[in-house]
Amino acid sequence: MLRLLKYDLNIQIRSGYWTVYGVIALVYVLIMVNLPVNIRDEVAVGLIYMDTSVLGLIFVGALVLLEKQQGVLHSLSVTPLSLNKYLFSKVISLTILSAVISSLLWIIPLWTFNGYGFILAGVLLSSIAFTLFGLGFAAGAETFNQFLFRIFAGSMIFSLPVLPMVFLHSTGWLIFLPSNAALDLFIRVTKGNFSVVQLLDLLILIFWIFILRIFAAKQFIRHNLFL
Repeated sequence: MLRLLKYDLNIQIRSGYWTVYGVIALVYVLIMVNLPVNIRDEVAVGLIYMDTSVLGLIFVGALVLLEKQQGVLHSLSVTPLSLNKYLFSKVISLTILSAVISSLLWIIPLWTFNGYGFILAGVLLSSIAFTLFGLGFAAGAETFNQFLFRIFAGSMIFSLPVLPMVFLHSTGWLIFLPSNAALDLFIRVTKGNFSVVQLLDLLILIFWIFILRIFAAKQFIRHNLFL
């Protein structure tokens, strides 16, 4: 598992993932330090929620498609490596990237650790959930464009309910979806409303991780990627 994780991190670094997001994080930080102090936390939460916490959703597709084209997956399937270890190596490596970038966006512009624990927990769980989501859709895709279409169609299920939660009242029941649970968690941090509801948000994200792990594994088995 550790060797595979090292391999995945090495591939990501060599492919420029860390360099690209390092530059993006620098740009985001420069923008935020020039904003009024009273809105920096809201901007940081917006960037973390819409970008860095879900970066694995797209990036994992490129990694899996590359390994499919090079025959790496079929080679790994005849080794003692289990499918679960393969999936979580991808998930953990991309979650590390997501956590590092999100931490920089929260700590540097705000210069505080207040609320950071909930932010980090939300980022970690969101990244795991949506990277597993991306793995499931990458399994059946033959091209990156096909993968993007699948992701777009699947993401509509999770993203559309975000709108009524933002603009309407009495929509708290919508937090049963992972995107809404993460949004609710982050918004409460900016308002300083630390409560048991945030623990419920975290439990919902953990629940979806189990569901999406099953989804990703079944898609890999269905498409004979792990024999």
